[in-house]
Amino acid sequence: MITVHHSHYWQESQLKQESLTRAYQDLTVAGSADARFAAFLELLRSKDSVAVGVAMDHYQMSESSSRMGGTNPLDTYSGEVLSTARAVLASPPSPASLSPLTGEGANHASALLAIANMVTPQDAPLIRQVLESTANDEVRSLALSSCAKAAGGEGMEDSGFVQLLGKIAHDTRESPHNRVSAIRALAAMNRAQSANILAIALDDPDVMVQAHTALGILQMDCAPQWITRLKQLAASWPPNAPFPADDVRDLLEDES
Repeated sequence: MITVHHSHYWQESQLKQESLTRAYQDLTVAGSADARFAAFLELLRSKDSVAVGVAMDHYQMSESSSRMGGTNPLDTYSGEVLSTARAVLASPPSPASLSPLTGEGANHASALLAIANMVTPQDAPLIRQVLESTANDEVRSLALSSCAKAAGGEGMEDSGFVQLLGKIAHDTRESPHNRVSAIRALAAMNRAQSANILAIALDDPDVMVQAHTALGILQMDCAPQWITRLKQLAASWPPNAPFPADDVRDLLEDES
């Protein structure tokens, strides 16, 4: 048995199967690339929730490192990571006992983070299902972050889900990240209903929320009918209004 340390969502979790503990050690200790790739695949392809989660976390860590220059050394396996993550998202949340620091649904957190840059409208039903059912704040935040990329997928644009995103976008008790994610998802839907619900946030007391809402509307097909309202709003902002206020001003200037 070994305690996991190198992971986003499975720290302090236990790997009990001997072959998986060896694979974890091979993955996290300096060695040959071939040995690390083999260890990664053994964890990813196992039936153990902790092992699969650790592998997906490791893939995301490699993806993040690649943004500093170069490519993700695990990119060859991106298709398998995506299919595995989809299977995980379609399964029930892992129990809190498996991941004492993350709690229930650590498997969904790992899956959503691993495929953050691979989400397509095909994933909409899975993301919606997770968002509507999770009790884990981290999982909820990750699901919301994926909604814009999944916009257009099955079930993502029905009135019930649009209302849910609107509720999140307008709720001042929500974190700024979650509110902005909901705003981006509504804008990505590019529908009259989502625009009307989104526009309510133009009256939000937070200028940052106003600016993100205005930017979202300007990216929609219905933007021309909102130009006068958006110009009036932008004129009320202070010169040092938070991002993306300057982007909104630039776009509105182009409309003059």
